[in-house]
Amino acid sequence: MVDLLLVNPLFLDRDPVEKRLMTPYFPLGLLYLAATAREAGYTVAIFDAMFQPDDQGFVAALEKEQPRVVGIAVLAAFITPTPDPINMGLIMLPLLVLYFFGILLAWIAQPKQAERAT
Repeated sequence: MVDLLLVNPLFLDRDPVEKRLMTPYFPLGLLYLAATAREAGYTVAIFDAMFQPDDQGFVAALEKEQPRVVGIAVLAAFITPTPDPINMGLIMLPLLVLYFFGILLAWIAQPKQAERAT
């Protein structure tokens, strides 16, 4: 059992542009994230769908790894015009900034809620 399963959800066979170009890439962002999580003491597995024929590889990875949390960069994959890492990064960066901004706001609001409770 692993703590975290990180997933690159792009299937090369399902994207006609990438299939024609045949320029697959490594999921470097997921690899950086995995390295950081491992340094923090978490066990991490990565599933890269790039060369998988269908979803069954992902199902097999879920059964084998039995992760506690699954991280999928799926929103950026659907809203970018092409699946290249630069466009995905340009879309994911503002999403991550908003996510961490939300965490910061929650952290700021938390002491005020604790004071009201006492």
